[in-house]
Amino acid sequence: RVQKKELRRTMRTIPVQPLSPERFQKYGVYHNMLSPNGESLGAAPAEFFRDLVQLRLGGSNVLSVSVLELTKRPLLVDAMEYHNDCCEGMMPMDADVIVQLAPPVKGDVIPLEKVEAFFVPKGTLIVLNPGVWHESPYVTGRENGHIFCMLPERTYMKDAFLIPIPANQRITIQTAQ
Repeated sequence: RVQKKELRRTMRTIPVQPLSPERFQKYGVYHNMLSPNGESLGAAPAEFFRDLVQLRLGGSNVLSVSVLELTKRPLLVDAMEYHNDCCEGMMPMDADVIVQLAPPVKGDVIPLEKVEAFFVPKGTLIVLNPGVWHESPYVTGRENGHIFCMLPERTYMKDAFLIPIPANQRITIQTAQ
């Protein structure tokens, strides 16, 4: 009994505080990924909120977290991109998506005959290997959604090669109805 009484005296109670930059800055940073703000590239239907948070991984390695805000658009593949030097992590946060992918090849010619489409449920993290052709996913089941993107800092400026597909070679994605 004496031990329990002493334990009660040494315990303290702390309140739960709302997040604020001033209160949290001594611990790190945060960003609401479902309501992104800041510098962005592009516009609806695929707006890329770049480099919202960085994670220093030691040495010169920096993982940058960005958000791709999607609006529903036709399931038409009209361009694809790749990154030579890095993987890309993507996780749909609040909507299921469809991703279009093709394997790496030499040069800047999209292997159109090898393009595949995959359904990715929200909350599922996919990691694309270097050289894999891809583009902004398509949101399904709702009008908009957010993709959590993980890339080395400033990849969009240093290692992103976007190639348009000629109109007569574009690909339509068919969903199971």
